[in-house]
Amino acid sequence: MNKTLLIFLGLIGALLIALLGGKLYINSQSEAQYEAVVRDIGENTQTNANAAGAKILFVSIQKQDPSPEFLARFQGATYAVRPGSRALGGQRFSGSLTKDNQTGESGLEVRITSTIWTGFDKAVVYANGYGFVVTNESGSWRVKYVTMMVVG
Repeated sequence: MNKTLLIFLGLIGALLIALLGGKLYINSQSEAQYEAVVRDIGENTQTNANAAGAKILFVSIQKQDPSPEFLARFQGATYAVRPGSRALGGQRFSGSLTKDNQTGESGLEVRITSTIWTGFDKAVVYANGYGFVVTNESGSWRVKYVTMMVVG
């Protein structure tokens, strides 16, 4: 094969990884963004009438349970973070109160569905029907503001 064809195939491969990569793996930048969103939701559940002060968050990322390392980041928080698979099934909407299928405790489902990068240090993480605008400030991802998703 000639050099130009190899470069072309490499670029096509990189493009496919960029387009499909979020479904294949979660990188450390994404995990940091997701952590910021989960922390924001956890810290605001007391003011969310739907959450009714839930002390447990059942988290799923792109329809999968997060890694044990991701869950360990929340040790010491005022709320527990458990894998989404622990939530009783059948909930129609993310953000709904549900129960732990092992203990029966009530908690809030947090379904992180996707991320859209809007700049080198800014992205929108979609979870529970909202877009969480996150920015990287001094190496730490923070939620700047939240927008409601509009289905039209």
